Amino acid sequence: MQQGKRILVVDDDEQQIRLFSIFHELSGVADVVCITAKSIDDAVKGILAEAPSIVFLDNRIPPYSDFREGLDQIRTAGYTGPVIVHSASVDAPVFRDAGRLGVASVVDKRSIRGNTLKALIEAYA
Repeated sequence: MQQGKRILVVDDDEQQIRLFSIFHELSGVADVVCITAKSIDDAVKGILAEAPSIVFLDNRIPPYSDFREGLDQIRTAGYTGPVIVHSASVDAPVFRDAGRLGVASVVDKRSIRGNTLKALIEAYA
């Protein structure tokens, strides 16, 4: 991987953010920095400061009902890279149009571990 890659994890759940950080460390992927945001507004600020290589976006971040509003704001901020939506309910009807809306992948947040995260980073960064 090239030096300087950044992944942005957007999730309002502090435990989920900690898990991503731990799994990132366990993944063994070198030269990738994990940054986090607990709201869409914070994610947009981070993107405007320095665009990440990948955005991991939680499906439900208050006040929004699902990923679509957050995705729209992230794209409006100028981010054109891959967005991977993570959710505890990947079979929900809202995900039928995820690909058409520009989502690179939808993953079950309970399946994300070091190896899974490493594979996603290597595939999309």
